Amino acid sequence: MQEIAELEHKNFALEQENAVKSELKQVLDSWVRYEQQQRESEQLDLVKTVKAGVEAELAKPAFRKQLLEEALAHVEGESTGGMSLSAIHDHKLTGTSYTSFRFGQGQDHLSGWW
Repeated sequence: MQEIAELEHKNFALEQENAVKSELKQVLDSWVRYEQQQRESEQLDLVKTVKAGVEAELAKPAFRKQLLEEALAHVEGESTGGMSLSAIHDHKLTGTSYTSFRFGQGQDHLSGWW
């Protein structure tokens, strides 16, 4: 009888230990899920903040103008072999023709342009 009582006691202790472990695992899993949700929420907030900042900048006419000018300069630079059309225009205004610019001081920048 004493052996049965001891075995029942050990069995009860093991069941209690397993119940505590199971509860602990559930708590830890819950905490991991909570932290993941927090990270996702923070990332969404960051995305919203950055998006709002970009949209605010794009709403400014001065920024849009600057962005357009930079894009045009980039496109012009590619289409003129690295020389922007505004630079060519500036030379034209100072009396330098395209051909004298091409065969004069700007020859290195516009090789293959004509």
